[in-house]
Amino acid sequence: MSRNSDLGVLDRGTLVLWRASNLLGWGIAAVLAHSACWIVVTMLVVRPTASSGLTPLLVVVAFFLTGVIAAAVAGVVAGDHVYRWPAAVSMVAVAVPAMLAGLLLAADPASVPTAALLVTVEFAVAGIVGRRRWNRRPRALRFPSQN
Repeated sequence: MSRNSDLGVLDRGTLVLWRASNLLGWGIAAVLAHSACWIVVTMLVVRPTASSGLTPLLVVVAFFLTGVIAAAVAGVVAGDHVYRWPAAVSMVAVAVPAMLAGLLLAADPASVPTAALLVTVEFAVAGIVGRRRWNRRPRALRFPSQN
C-alpha cells in the first residue's frame, strides 16, 4: 500500500473515513455483543441462582462470571476486527454496560466496592482478550507501527 504522503486528497480522506468507521463500527458491535451476552448469561445463570435461595456470595460470583464472559466476548469481537487499538476499543465497548451493571450492584452502599471490582475486572478482561486476539492476526492485517 502506498504511504499516506503518496495519496491524493480524496484517497487520504477515504482512508481516514474507513479507519474511523472501522473503530466506531466494530466498537458498537462489541458493545452489542457484550450486552447480548450479559443478558443471555444473566437469564441462564444469575436469575436462577438468585431465585433459588442461594447465598448472596454465590449471586455475586455469578455476576462476576457473567461479567468476565461478556467482556471476553467484547474483546474477541474487537480484537478480531479493528484496525488498531484493540485493547482500547474493547475496554471502551465494555465501559457503558459495565458501569450500568455496577450501578445495579451499587444500589446497596455496602456493595460499592464489589461493583467497582466488577467493572475493573471487566475492563482488564476485555483489554487482555482484545489484544491477544489482535496479536493472533496475520502481520499484514495489523497496524504497521504495532507489529
